[in-house]
Amino acid sequence: MTDARVLMRQQARQQRRALLARERDHATAAINSRALALFGASAQRIAAYMAVASELSVAPLIDALLADRRQLYLPKIAADRSLVFARWRGDSRHLQTNAFGILEPTSAASECVHASALDAIVVPLVAFDSQCQRLGSGAGFYDRALHHRLHSQGAPMLIGCAFDCQQVDVIPSAPWDVALDFVVTETQIVRRSAVWPTG
Repeated sequence: MTDARVLMRQQARQQRRALLARERDHATAAINSRALALFGASAQRIAAYMAVASELSVAPLIDALLADRRQLYLPKIAADRSLVFARWRGDSRHLQTNAFGILEPTSAASECVHASALDAIVVPLVAFDSQCQRLGSGAGFYDRALHHRLHSQGAPMLIGCAFDCQQVDVIPSAPWDVALDFVVTETQIVRRSAVWPTG
């Protein structure tokens, strides 16, 4: 299974990198718009991520959430190597690059919370399937942070954002894999469950 997941990551990243600039720009705009429409008024504490390498950028979504006065959080690797979420108010001076080359809030930026304290999280991914199973980068930070969602519905709502080309037939599941509630692409919104309302 491990080899299959490694190969799947390689192939999905190749597909993502192969997108032409105009295709990427058009798809990115559509995905961010679709994702924004998923947040109801009750979702006030929302986490997103800063894209790295060929990852889909959710910067337009972040800007829209900040403009709508939502409380925006970004993932941060804590001293014990757990993943927490730090409040960020949009000031780039309060960002720093972590050991993985990803921008995260500085230690002095604001309060940190655990995933269970959030209403929704926009989760990065490398590949996904029609059951909203997610294949991440392989470090396991999100799966550990979201362990409480492993066998249950409930907060936070989990939304993956990806290009269509990142969809695969079936992701070989591991016992620790936490499925998403939605995956938003440029042409579809894949729903794992009817539990979550949209709009």
